[in-house]
Amino acid sequence: MMGSINLSKLNANAKLGHSAFTKAGKDNNIFVNVTLWVNDEPDKFGNTMSVQLNPKQDSGDEKVYFGNFKPSEAREPEPLAANDSTIPDDDDMPF
Repeated sequence: MMGSINLSKLNANAKLGHSAFTKAGKDNNIFVNVTLWVNDEPDKFGNTMSVQLNPKQDSGDEKVYFGNFKPSEAREPEPLAANDSTIPDDDDMPF
């Protein structure tokens, strides 16, 4: 899957104190609770999954949509040719 997330929308909602954002751990890391779902049909851009903020129950906060995903195209790796010049010699290895 590949997709995009609207970081500006996430940041704005975090600054507004949306209940989907929490601090935890000894380093006070910030976490965001999300809901991810698979769409019944791909949208006009081929997206098959969507993601939104998942607020705490009874918080009154909206479920804010902020991203989507679609299947990525598989790419075959390019095989290396024998004596490929990009392969370092053992003497060139840093360890």
